Amino acid sequence: MEKILIIGSGALARDFVDIFGPHAFVGSYVDPGFSATPVGGLPVFLDWQEALTQASHYIIGVSDIEHRKRARLNALNAGLSPASPMISDRAIVSAHASLSPGCVVTHFAVVGPFVRLCEDVLVMHSAIVAHDSIVDVNSVLCTGVCLGGYVQIGAECFIGANSVLAPSVKIGRGSFIAAGASCFRDAEPGSLLVGNPARKAKKH
Repeated sequence: MEKILIIGSGALARDFVDIFGPHAFVGSYVDPGFSATPVGGLPVFLDWQEALTQASHYIIGVSDIEHRKRARLNALNAGLSPASPMISDRAIVSAHASLSPGCVVTHFAVVGPFVRLCEDVLVMHSAIVAHDSIVDVNSVLCTGVCLGGYVQIGAECFIGANSVLAPSVKIGRGSFIAAGASCFRDAEPGSLLVGNPARKAKKH
């Protein structure tokens, strides 16, 4: 049986506990430099060695990509493995979709046939991932995102709430798509896209 640690204790971690129940987790881990409150009565660990005495697997309970990158690296270096995919019983996931360890799919999301979600991908409430799409490692699809068929999203991308990606669009690694953006063209790695139609913006 997997003993799953949530990395993080904020709103997303609370969502996970609400969706899957506190019985699904052994606790949450928070970097010592951050304040933390217990989530759903679960213990909060501030030390990796202490967490390792209770946990064998992890899921990432933060949505910020830089935090997710650090969390993933620290968890793997500590010897934890990504948990088996966790899917809300209110989500619809095709039997022909492929979900890798560490994936989380929350309420009312739809994952179509022949979709591939790579390790540690997060699909939030009511997001739609249409057929034959690929979402690479540690990317986040926020609430209400809609991916057309054959979309390809690179690793460590953040796709903001209610954004739309047209069929066959390719988004390069490390890109940030702002909330409400509509993307009809490919984006090179590290892009910041805003608006409808989506256009490049300068990073600050």
